[in-house]
Amino acid sequence: MQMYQLIYCSTATKEMSWQDVSNLANSSSHRNATNEIYGLLVYGNGYFVQILEGSQERINALYLKIATDSRHYDQRLLHYAQIAHPSFKEWNMGCLLVNEQQEVKNIIERYFNEAFIPSQLSPEQSNLFMHEMGVYFKS
Repeated sequence: MQMYQLIYCSTATKEMSWQDVSNLANSSSHRNATNEIYGLLVYGNGYFVQILEGSQERINALYLKIATDSRHYDQRLLHYAQIAHPSFKEWNMGCLLVNEQQEVKNIIERYFNEAFIPSQLSPEQSNLFMHEMGVYFKS
């Protein structure tokens, strides 16, 4: 099966707590496990950035569903590519908040000048950023 990777960002319709984001990731994780979709959700300053990996058909279907979710707006596709192997296979949906740990803050500072605004990332930067966040999440 050919694997694909998709990264998008969006703006939350309301401020979300750690519990809100955790609940969202947990409910997504159960659905994603059934569909062999892997990924990581990052939230902060009212913004989401998420990486998804899986078959092209399943990733596309999930992204279309995400695009109509009322919990966010201004969805922007940052990166979409075929990949040899999934990098996030350990999680059907992990989640991180940008303001929680010093290591996370350090990663944020490397990619964002003033504030965490994922729409400012280029496709290459979004890929590097999410992989750094994944490495942190694994540790």
